[in-house]
Amino acid sequence: MSMEELDLMYDPLSELGHLRKLARTDPTKRFDKLYRLVCHPDMLAVAAERVRQNTGGRTAGIDGQTRKQINPELLRQLTDELAHGRYHPQAVRRAYIPKGKTGRRALGIPAIRDRIVQAAVAQVLEGIYEPIFRDCSYGFRPKRNTIQALRQVAQAYRAGATWTIEGDLVKCFDHTS
Repeated sequence: MSMEELDLMYDPLSELGHLRKLARTDPTKRFDKLYRLVCHPDMLAVAAERVRQNTGGRTAGIDGQTRKQINPELLRQLTDELAHGRYHPQAVRRAYIPKGKTGRRALGIPAIRDRIVQAAVAQVLEGIYEPIFRDCSYGFRPKRNTIQALRQVAQAYRAGATWTIEGDLVKCFDHTS
């Protein structure tokens, strides 16, 4: 049996669950060999479904494709490119949306295939780091939003908190690719 055949017998989602438990048990634990999780067909299939369900998937990247073009052949191609070191992300499509009354905010819209790979990487990293993030952390985390953060601030105030820190990172991502 070849290594590729053995790798297909491997269950990346169970492995990710195991890593999540290890991270929760020992927050200082270091993990390696995560790339095989990212490029496994099952992980890419879950990532593709995540992209397919995201309303942003209706917006085409530079390649003109939307979530409608996600298919088994695309996933096989991505798996092969990732597994053999031939994957290269495409350029992003630049779009501008209104910000305030006179400003515009630049958006970089990745190709669908790149969104799938990004979602696979995010799944692996979230699986490891989500269990060790503090409950009071809300920024850019799954199933967390601004309203929940404000509720926690109000609850802390009612419990006697006497100070808060407010911050605003102005134009933080304007020049990040």
